[in-house]
Amino acid sequence: MRSIVSVLLLSLFLWAFVPECCQAADFPVHLWDFISGDTLGWTAGNHLTAVSVSAGSLKAETTGSDPFLYSPAINVNADGRHYLLIRMRSKLKTARIDRYPSSPAKIYFTTQAQPSFSEMRSVGFVAYGTNHWNNYLVFLGDHPYWTGTVTQLRLDPCSLGGVLLEIDKILFLEDVTVPEFVLNSNWNPREGETIRDLSPSLRLFDYHDNASGIKEAKFYYQEITNGTAGQWLQDGVADVTPEDGFSHTFNSLHAGAYNFSASLTDKAGNTTWRRREDQILSHITLDASAETLITVDAFKDLGEVNKKVFGNNMHTDHFSDSVSVTGEWVAAFDQRVREMGLPFHRFHLGYSSDRFTWKDCVWINGFRPDLIPDPCSGDTTTNLGPVRFGMEEFFARCEREGTVPYLTLEYRCSLDTQEAFERAVQDAADLVEYCLAPAGVNINGGTDWAQIRADNGHPAPYQIEYIELGNEAWGYDACGNVARYVTEPAGSDPAIVAERNRNMARRYMLDYFLYQEAMKAVDPSVKLVACGLISIQEGMGVGERDEIAWDSELYSVGGDDLDAVQGHPYYPYSAWQSDTTKLYWETLATAAQYDSVIQNRRAMVRRHAPGSYGRLQTVFSEYNVNYSFGFGDPARINLDCSRKLMACVTLADVLGVCLNNSDMILGCHHWHLYKSTYYAAINKSGSSYWRNGQFFILKMFNQYFGSRMLDARVTGVETYDYTKPKGCILPPQHGVPMLSAYASRNTEGDLVYLVVVNKHMTDPVTAIVSLQNYVASGVDLQTTIREFNGPTPLSYNTASSEVLNITESSGTFNGIFEYTFPAHSVTNFAFSTTGETIPTPYPTNTTGVAVPWSEAYR
Repeated sequence: MRSIVSVLLLSLFLWAFVPECCQAADFPVHLWDFISGDTLGWTAGNHLTAVSVSAGSLKAETTGSDPFLYSPAINVNADGRHYLLIRMRSKLKTARIDRYPSSPAKIYFTTQAQPSFSEMRSVGFVAYGTNHWNNYLVFLGDHPYWTGTVTQLRLDPCSLGGVLLEIDKILFLEDVTVPEFVLNSNWNPREGETIRDLSPSLRLFDYHDNASGIKEAKFYYQEITNGTAGQWLQDGVADVTPEDGFSHTFNSLHAGAYNFSASLTDKAGNTTWRRREDQILSHITLDASAETLITVDAFKDLGEVNKKVFGNNMHTDHFSDSVSVTGEWVAAFDQRVREMGLPFHRFHLGYSSDRFTWKDCVWINGFRPDLIPDPCSGDTTTNLGPVRFGMEEFFARCEREGTVPYLTLEYRCSLDTQEAFERAVQDAADLVEYCLAPAGVNINGGTDWAQIRADNGHPAPYQIEYIELGNEAWGYDACGNVARYVTEPAGSDPAIVAERNRNMARRYMLDYFLYQEAMKAVDPSVKLVACGLISIQEGMGVGERDEIAWDSELYSVGGDDLDAVQGHPYYPYSAWQSDTTKLYWETLATAAQYDSVIQNRRAMVRRHAPGSYGRLQTVFSEYNVNYSFGFGDPARINLDCSRKLMACVTLADVLGVCLNNSDMILGCHHWHLYKSTYYAAINKSGSSYWRNGQFFILKMFNQYFGSRMLDARVTGVETYDYTKPKGCILPPQHGVPMLSAYASRNTEGDLVYLVVVNKHMTDPVTAIVSLQNYVASGVDLQTTIREFNGPTPLSYNTASSEVLNITESSGTFNGIFEYTFPAHSVTNFAFSTTGETIPTPYPTNTTGVAVPWSEAYR
């Protein structure tokens, strides 16, 4: 029996030593750490040679397809909470690329009753050969033969010969840590609030369990009568689908006061039950006749407004008629961009990124190659001539306007030809040298790309931080590369599709690390953004993709070594819905889905890269309120809806959701800036540039929103439930409020902005607006009201008629007033004691010196 002293000493040691992914509160059973230079009783069993310990890790080489290590003898009573944490890395000993994407691995065990190793007593996992450290969590407690006294373990680290293996540590623990979650968010009521919905909906946020994973969620209510709370009662059945996020709509309750809460149970049987205040919603009053109240707390600063959320995409092919031969945008186009604002600039964008090399748009000895249109367009012969808006013009624009640059890099897969892959990796390293290296040093050898930058008029390095590897590496390849994309017919077994996505994600992450290492060898400060799969699109070869399989594998393989992850959320993507009323309510539920996507990303980081939580962010490098890209399918009847009023109103709500999650969202690039009639903010007719409705939403947030986020709440508002109809992709959304509110202030604190989105299709909504901690009661506020609206939810702009626009008026309000928000509208208030000073959309620099981006919007 272990002595109390020895257990305490081991616990203290583990507390200081166990990686964050293994919750330090879990009970330690055994620790095999190799810092002492000893194998600690682990011995080679098969297909292993050169077993030794050096530099703090156990090292070995595999000589066949069935390598394994035996643990020393142990004497442990099996428990339903047991799991192993194995910190390990590996790579191939000799190969063109000394990495492998994945290999099956296993843990075997013996017991006193069954003393031999057997497949019946094993638990499999997937090991990655990226030569990066991974923490593998192997849950043993739910295995049917994990009973009695466990006497020995066996580790099969992979199923390949010729592998160099390193094991940093093996920990044997009991999962006694309960799952975590919070209820405090903009989608749930808060303590003491009144809501009109007698069937309220509840969402869990920031939910995670690092050891065994979450098994189920249950939801509870507690009625308060005469100030006394009754028993907690479970409502409905347990939610056992964590991949969809945890949410619940309560059965109809009668009016009155309630407490609401939830519990999570992990596979080890640990249950969270009202452990913290943020896991209970206290004293929520249900009152169907309650007044709608919008409350803004001018004192509650939630942090800096992330202006990078309001970015956009640029497509080189589209600028041939809007860029002069000297690389400047024509004046009318430039004026529109300045009016709207462009704080975060992605170049080069879209599907054409995987056939477009950055060297094609750099001046080399006064020459640029000719540009041929994207193969996806079907035109592979028209010569557009040399690129007019290339790298030099892109960076000059960013520096002049204080715009944050973001580049998309061509991705070639390691399954391509050796020449194509090595050329692409070299191009990636050269790009970092071109952007960030001092001129004349030639860090990367070969061509001195930094000197070319200097010769083209910019001796100092450019200020860029993030570069994206490929556009949609999980999807089609415009270069004809099929090695990394195999289509299955619609209706294929979802398990097969999911496994294919997992395998492709592992291959992509292997390549990601090779690109990352080459780029960071030139400049360690550069951050490489990996391609996530947030883009459910039917009719693109697979039917409905299992995006969870790709993304969870991305985070699992990448772990704490990921710099950032992108995604392309296009919702609602309702391509075939012919009922415009149903389509409207689906559209207006889209912002709730964006929030769910972000929360799922939170859970993945918590699970697979907990040491990076708070650092590892997502970029929506393409997004919009989208219905179809219309790949020749005549059934896609809603192609043009992306420019209609209902989509533009939803866009405002989506931007607000991203602002409220700035700890997770690095930035967003709307698809896209120019040319497309349906998706672009700016279009052209003759010599004039006209504006789609999206233009005005981006303008509203770029120009008429402050620099510090404030707490804004809507209570007592009608809600609705969106139920997914046949043929639609957007998942069901419950408890969607008819009004959303987002607030901010300027740096000085004398100007408060409030944006209110009214989602109601037909009815205006009257609410009381309360500005707290801003001015004394009765003090008049000079107020500018800007309203974005149009005749009907299906209205849209054309070259000859801008029926969607911002109308402006002014008035005088005090800290509490009543206001009626028109149906399907976005209303922006600017409250000031001295009068509003309108900021310019750009911190324009006329000196030729780069504007510090950290200061650009303060």
